[in-house]
Amino acid sequence: MQQNVTRKFRRTRKVLRRIYDRVKLWEFGARKYLLGFDNANGMLRVADRQLGRRILRAYGCALADHVDLNTPIEIHNAAEPTSGETRVRYDKLVVGDHCHIGRDCFFDLSERVVLEDHVCVAMRSTFITHIAVGQTALKALYPTERGAIRLRRDTYLGAGVTVLKGVELGPNCLVAAGSVVTKSFPPDSLIAGVPARLVRRLEAPETQAQPETSPATGTHPAAARPTGPARGESTPAHEGDR
Repeated sequence: MQQNVTRKFRRTRKVLRRIYDRVKLWEFGARKYLLGFDNANGMLRVADRQLGRRILRAYGCALADHVDLNTPIEIHNAAEPTSGETRVRYDKLVVGDHCHIGRDCFFDLSERVVLEDHVCVAMRSTFITHIAVGQTALKALYPTERGAIRLRRDTYLGAGVTVLKGVELGPNCLVAAGSVVTKSFPPDSLIAGVPARLVRRLEAPETQAQPETSPATGTHPAAARPTGPARGESTPAHEGDR
């Protein structure tokens, strides 16, 4: 008897959850139409993980099936003005299979941000794909520029890492917490600092072929995952990594 009640409760909860998600998706569209994109986009700051994934996918984000997406998440510059209304463009965010995105991460989608398979992004990491100094006198020296960001497979960002425009990391890179990455680094790199620099090369284990099925991987070959630190060596800046 107890088992039957439990099963009925679970089925009812699933049905109510689907209804709730559909209502919230309708609310997102209504907010965008009536109050503007910024108001609707703010729902990602308060949505739970399941609703966050639904909103992103509904408006173009290429989010693989097995993604550990934590909320709140902040999306910036995802609005594209068109005739009569503003189009939401989450399609510039591409997240591959078995990725982890920690809480309070910030994504500037002026250009594409691509996370290939098995990428781990710890909490409060930031991706900035453009520079714009506004109407300051610096505009003559630093004109507006944009550049896509790509994290190749098996790359790890510690908590609070900032990645700037045009950067490509990996595969198999490890970035210490709090680093500011201003340039690209080759595979198997241990990176740390402000600005980030190469600390040493990681010793890669033997590679094993893996299928390339996620939207983030494309035709890039599989790369080995980083090995742990040598015996007696501490791991850099992993505290609070998620």
